[in-house]
Amino acid sequence: LEQLRDELFPEWKTPKSAVAIYASGSKKTEMLMLPMLTCFRRVGQAQLLRRMIRFELQRCARVDAKMLQHTVSTLNASLLSEQHPLEGGSEDMKNTCDMSVAVGIGDPLGTIFMKTDPLEGLPVLMLFFVITYIPKLSYNPTFGSLSKVKEGYPIDGWPIIAGISTLLKQFYPSNAKSLSAEVGQFLYVSVQTSITRR
Repeated sequence: LEQLRDELFPEWKTPKSAVAIYASGSKKTEMLMLPMLTCFRRVGQAQLLRRMIRFELQRCARVDAKMLQHTVSTLNASLLSEQHPLEGGSEDMKNTCDMSVAVGIGDPLGTIFMKTDPLEGLPVLMLFFVITYIPKLSYNPTFGSLSKVKEGYPIDGWPIIAGISTLLKQFYPSNAKSLSAEVGQFLYVSVQTSITRR
């Protein structure tokens, strides 16, 4: 991965023999793609389920416990606008968080589960994941999402996108920035190659 990362650096510049670099990178990372797909699918499905549960909790709280939901929302907004956290300490903060979750406040897709250091090879590995699986998906305007091209593929756009998003949120923001730059570089090289072939 280090060698591939060095060959693709800097992202704003077209690398020499880019098509060969992408082809060799896809070949080198091929054995990692299926486990990554499984991981992203599972994480994405879990996140989408959490989002649906949060929506249901929020809907029920609006109907059955309107006063509680407004109170917790107001408390949450006031705590976020204050400079100092709750005076009771971490126990009061935990209770407030538990109440917020109970009434469906918050975004599960924005949750950070752990804090990590930047991983140097992650953006390159994610780039080759995108290169490998994007041809197996197409945009479906009826659903407004990516869907599988063939029936036999064990792939669906929403869970994979949610899984990738969740993974990128867990790591340092520079990983997401690098992945975006490398995908942009790949698209530029692809368009450039397509034009020169005509």
